[in-house]
Amino acid sequence: MTRRTTHILAGVIALAASLGQSAPGATAQTSFQTCLTTTPVKVRQNVLKLVNARREARGLPSLSLQPKLNRAAQTHSCDMGRASALSHTGTDGSNVMDRAQREGYRPCLIAENVAAGHQSARDVVRSWMQSPPHRQNILRPDARHLGLGFASPQNGGSPHWTQVFARPC
Repeated sequence: MTRRTTHILAGVIALAASLGQSAPGATAQTSFQTCLTTTPVKVRQNVLKLVNARREARGLPSLSLQPKLNRAAQTHSCDMGRASALSHTGTDGSNVMDRAQREGYRPCLIAENVAAGHQSARDVVRSWMQSPPHRQNILRPDARHLGLGFASPQNGGSPHWTQVFARPC
C-alpha cells in the first residue's frame, strides 16, 4: 500500500469517526483497507473495454470511467461482500441513486448491474449480456459514464461486482 493510500484511508476513517459513524467495513481496519483497494485499474479497464466493444458493435457511444461512480460502485460491492448478499439495496437501505449522490455525482440517468461469483471481467460481462435487464443497462444509448466496483471478501466468499451507468444532469 502506498503512503498516499494509507493517508487517504486514515482520513476516511477519521472523518467517519468524527461524524459519529463507523466507516464502511470499519469493524476491522484491515478488511476496510483491503476492500477499498480491491478493484485494480486493470480490472476496471478490462470491463470498460468489454462493455464498450459491445456498445460500439451496436453503434452506441463509448462510455468513460467516472471516479465518483467508481467509488459508489466499490462501496456497494464491498457492502455486498461483507453481507454475503447480492442486492441493489445497500445494508443501510441505500439505492444506486443514493450512493452516486453521496459521492457527489448528480445523475439525470442512472442504472446498476450487480453480480456475484464471477472470477473475471470476461465472465461477468458475458453473464450480464446474457440477461435481458442487465444487457439493457449496458446498451443504454443515453449512458455516458461507467463506474465499476469489485470486492472479493477475505473470508473466501464469492467476488461481488457492481456496474453503475449514468449521465450527469
